[in-house]
Amino acid sequence: MSKNKTLNIANCDVLLVQPPLISDMRYGKLAKHGPNTMPFGLATIAAVLEQAGVSVAIYDAMAEGHTLELAADHICKSSAKYIGLSFMTPMYSVVRSLTEKVKTNTPEKTLIFGGAHPTILPEQTLENFPWVDYLVLGEGDITFVELIDNLSHHRPLKNIQGIALRNDQGIVLNPPRNPVIDLDTIPMPAWHLLPMQKYRPTTSRFRRLPSHCILTSRGCPMNCAFCSQTIGRELRLKSSERVLKEIETLIEEYGARELIFYDSCFTLNRKHVTDICEKLISRGLNQKISWSCETRVDTIDSDLLNLLKRAGCWSVHFGVESGSQRLINMVNKKISKQQIRQAFKWAHDAGLHTAAFFMLGLPTETREESRETIAFAKELMPGFAQFTITVPFPGTPLYDLALESGEFRPNDWDGYSTWAGWRGQELIYVPKDRSSDELIEFQRQAMSEFFLQPRIILKNTLWALKYPDLFFRYLDGFKILLSNRFSRKKQLT
Repeated sequence: MSKNKTLNIANCDVLLVQPPLISDMRYGKLAKHGPNTMPFGLATIAAVLEQAGVSVAIYDAMAEGHTLELAADHICKSSAKYIGLSFMTPMYSVVRSLTEKVKTNTPEKTLIFGGAHPTILPEQTLENFPWVDYLVLGEGDITFVELIDNLSHHRPLKNIQGIALRNDQGIVLNPPRNPVIDLDTIPMPAWHLLPMQKYRPTTSRFRRLPSHCILTSRGCPMNCAFCSQTIGRELRLKSSERVLKEIETLIEEYGARELIFYDSCFTLNRKHVTDICEKLISRGLNQKISWSCETRVDTIDSDLLNLLKRAGCWSVHFGVESGSQRLINMVNKKISKQQIRQAFKWAHDAGLHTAAFFMLGLPTETREESRETIAFAKELMPGFAQFTITVPFPGTPLYDLALESGEFRPNDWDGYSTWAGWRGQELIYVPKDRSSDELIEFQRQAMSEFFLQPRIILKNTLWALKYPDLFFRYLDGFKILLSNRFSRKKQLT
């Protein structure tokens, strides 16, 4: 097994940065339960750069727990000429402060942004971050390497697909780059450049540590209203052999005891997931590793769930979204409540733990529909339920719906958090005829009503006793929920 990596970013030509958005900033009182997962995109880009002979390092300031000031100091002291930074909308303010400090102190460094936010809002990003030099839009594996190569050799950039920049005429968006179709041509992530020992999933997604994440695909053909697919709608798959090679590497070199298939819908291609499961079984890997996945209720059946279980799966996570069929339809999930009920029954019959994801405060949602969602969660009785408050992100149909109905502050970048209520913040979006305080109270009530059910308390207590890595996190969560229940100013009825 590989030794734990220490921070070593001083000597490199390219430094890839994960911004320092620590758990306290994201989750408030629930910080101990938030995830700290590896930056997939940066690890893949680093692997492609290494393959091209470029000296590269990754600085995951989030995993290191560094402050903004410390992160800026590390970046400025690095010998890297090119700084690549990937970010999503909730990181906006941190990234703005961080990169302004870096550019002010080391103006000779070239700053390159990538990730979901710059991809969705490229012109606005270049306008609001005048010190940033270039944007890499969409998948960055090939684009970033081409950009570094051309910059290093002082070649024109006009023919590089998938970048945005400024010239004498203003902001220029080059033609988009087509997605990579054969994912096996991309090298395995550069895990050796990451502090792998510092990563852990959210509490609901693991039982034993180390627990690492893996991707078997890119793209999603579904059109859920709350999702922005910045890497395309076409589903592209790694071969099952490639997936098994990554799994074996994570076990043998990084000591993985559990894995999380981080694909948005792991079972979307039945043949692909069947091949992976059968190879896990035939090679005995199902005895070495347990794993979980996220999927849709309309892509599984009893036979497939039983195969997942035999292949080492311990938990399946479903996006339910709401207890109101009207709202499920509105967000374009294209599933029914009966399908949801059947999927959870099949999973439980197969001996699988389940998790359900719900959204409160969807556009046009009524108080009664919020209550329906809490009631539906209790009816399904998953092992875990997540209740987030709706945040309409740029580039999604939900964003447009929010502009039409309710109170929305789309340019309040600090407000893009689904756990804002636990951070003492006002919500960025509130549906018509609802209030921020009311929705925050509904979120807290939902969590208390679900997790303080006797059956859930008993189950989680037994799990915490069986899996030591979970014990203190479960205990902390239980204390927070009890404190929340007894300190609420009012009970929603």
